[in-house]
Parts: sequence; C-alpha cells; structure tokens
Amino acid sequence: MDDIVARIRAKLAAACTEPVPRPRTFVRAPGGQRLGAPLSEERVVAYETAHGARLPRSYRTFLREIGNGGIGPDYGLLPLTRWSAHDIPDPSQQLGHVFALEPTDSVAADWARLCDAQKNPYAGTHTVVHRGCLEMTLLVVSGPARGRLLDANLGDLTIAPVFHPQPHFLTWYEHWLDTLPGGPAHPRLPRPETRTFRRAHRHPDHLGIP
Repeated sequence: MDDIVARIRAKLAAACTEPVPRPRTFVRAPGGQRLGAPLSEERVVAYETAHGARLPRSYRTFLREIGNGGIGPDYGLLPLTRWSAHDIPDPSQQLGHVFALEPTDSVAADWARLCDAQKNPYAGTHTVVHRGCLEMTLLVVSGPARGRLLDANLGDLTIAPVFHPQPHFLTWYEHWLDTLPGGPAHPRLPRPETRTFRRAHRHPDHLGIP
C-alpha cells in the first residue's frame, strides 16, 4: 500500500492549494481544507477494543499514515470517533455485528430481506462521511463486503444502499481526489483569455493596430 499512500499524499498537497467547486466540501469539514493529524497505533487499537471489531486494513492505514477527518467528499471525512450509532441501543457493540449485504446484482431484494430480519440492518458499518440530512457514506467493517464503501439513506430504510465500485477506502479516497479540478478526471487547461492576451501583446497586428 506504500504506493497509493504516497500518491494520496501528493494529490492532497495539490488539492489543499486549489479551490473546490462545491464550497460545502470544506465549510463544515473537520479540519477545513486539511486532514487531521494521523492517529497513533495505540489510539486505533483502543477504539477497536472498545467497539469489539478490527477496522479494515485500508482505512486503518489511512488513519495511521495519512490523517483523521477533514478534507473529503460532501461535508468532509468524519474523525474516527465521530461516527453515527444508527440508533443502536448499545453502540459500543455495533461494529462487531455482521453486515450481511454483498455488492451483487440482487442488492435490492437482499436488502429487503435484511431489513425484515434485523432491527438495524446497518449494524457492522462505520460512518465516514455525512452527506447531508440522513444520507451517509458508510464503511463496511464486518461481513462479506468488509472494506467496501456504500451510500445509505438512514432516514428511509426502504431505499437499498449503493456500493461504491472501489475495492477499499484508499482507492475510494484517491478516486475522489482525482475528480477535483486539476486531477486526472479534470485536468487544468490554459485560460483562453490569458493566452489570447499574451499573443496580442506580443503581436499588435492581432489587435488591428496599424
């Protein structure tokens, strides 16, 4: 994972100096346009012990080597300890529950059955992004889709969650960085007005000056 960690660090350095078209990305994001400081191994282990589950390797690597909360999609990444308990009476045990859903073609039907069978079908997931209202991006901590991310509407359990295509947290976060202005998905282009002005300045004929 060393290569992807190095790439994310480099892309973060560029992203933190560029404006982002969605102001809300940073307005309420913990840490503003930066990530919070990485966590020590001791703090991560203490959190895992308290909640009875080990975090997926990719997310653990992010917390330990890159940062904890801050710049990210929508309202930004939540710090490790600011996650939603999804109305579980004993939130300390939520992460140890198995999230049974898998990213298959039958997600909608499987989700309906899961909702019928469990009081809280999102047990076994960890909130990493608050997207607004009761819409969240969750990380699967326990179960067959461990390490995957999904978008969920916690206000309406009849709506099946949507899995992100990336296989783990680091690839998901790098993909988000790539969608920012200047990233591979949106490379910067020269400003036409600037380029035209410079040419005109060097060549008066272009302005119709005799």
